[in-house]
Amino acid sequence: MFHNEKGGALPTVLLLMILFTTIGLTMLSMNLSSTKQFNKKEENVQARHLAEMGVLHYKTLIDQRVMVFNADPNNYLKYKDKDKKIIDQEASRIAYCNNLYSKVSKFSVSVLSPPLETGSYSTKDINGGCNLDKNEIVLFVTSNGSIKEKDNSDAVIDATITIAPLNNGNGNDNIKLDPFEQVPKKPTFSGSKTQILTLDDIKNLKNVSVVYSQTNKNPFSTDAFVELLGSVDIQKKSNWAFNNNLIINGSLGMKTAGSNTSILDVENDLFIGGALHTDNHNIINVDGNFMAMGRVNFGTKSVLNVGGNALFDSQIEVIDTHAEITIQQNAYFKKQITNVKNKASVCVKGDIYLWKNNQWSPYLPEDTGYDAFNKNCLRTSEPIGGGLYNWLVHPNIEAEYY
Repeated sequence: MFHNEKGGALPTVLLLMILFTTIGLTMLSMNLSSTKQFNKKEENVQARHLAEMGVLHYKTLIDQRVMVFNADPNNYLKYKDKDKKIIDQEASRIAYCNNLYSKVSKFSVSVLSPPLETGSYSTKDINGGCNLDKNEIVLFVTSNGSIKEKDNSDAVIDATITIAPLNNGNGNDNIKLDPFEQVPKKPTFSGSKTQILTLDDIKNLKNVSVVYSQTNKNPFSTDAFVELLGSVDIQKKSNWAFNNNLIINGSLGMKTAGSNTSILDVENDLFIGGALHTDNHNIINVDGNFMAMGRVNFGTKSVLNVGGNALFDSQIEVIDTHAEITIQQNAYFKKQITNVKNKASVCVKGDIYLWKNNQWSPYLPEDTGYDAFNKNCLRTSEPIGGGLYNWLVHPNIEAEYY
């Protein structure tokens, strides 16, 4: 007898179809979940990169602002002591730090899509301050990176950017300035200059060359970068102030009669192409670098104060009784000082370099012809590179990711 098995394969086929469908849907679900996780991870990476771009963009703008600030000393003050003889380094450091912080702490960065195709970044919560105890400026900034048209894909970075002197122990210790590259050089004009006849014709000009160094004003003051084409004789009881660079292509003479002091103040660099001769009781204050290319004679109780480096390219013939030369940074002497009178002093607070065998060499105690040097002054100021001005944005950025 035969049993009727018609239709018996149908349940088996249905069971197999259900089984394979379940397995397929499971695998598809797993694949879709894996793809979603991968895409989410990729979005997070892109958001993080955008946040990092925000930090780097902000740091670049900080770099630019610091460079612009340092390029114009008029942006910050250089304080002198009550007698205007030497720069008050502590007061100057405080002013520099506070004024620079005010320039770099009042802006943010925001780049939205477009122009970025992937998303956007922005910086916010910018704060910090001028830390005078550590001799640095610290900026704290939060950068947010967002993927375009995506929710919950933000990345956040809290970054710390430091501005400080080169040798302040914040990652730039390997940068050293070669003292032989610090020899003062004649300042050069940036942009065009206008030639005029007398000092009184300067008015509102920025860069000028003056044919005749004459003025009917006393005291006389100007903010222009001035080049005097000839020699200059500053008469007794004169008070001249140049709040920028001053180039004298000829010689400089300062006259007095008795104790009728004349004063020359130069806010930046002073270059004298010829000789320098001061009568008694005259004062020259230079906040930047000083260069005298010709012979030098300092009269009794004459004073020269230099805030930067100094170059004496020829003979210092006489430093008369009670004359004082004070140089805050390095001094470079091409020849010996031959005639130093009673109680005259040369105070170099940086290092001294002498011209030996056609090259600059450090001053040694056994070097003769420099008895006027005040040995107690040497290396008592902050070295250039870790000094009062020209701080830099350090390359290392401290970052915390969220």
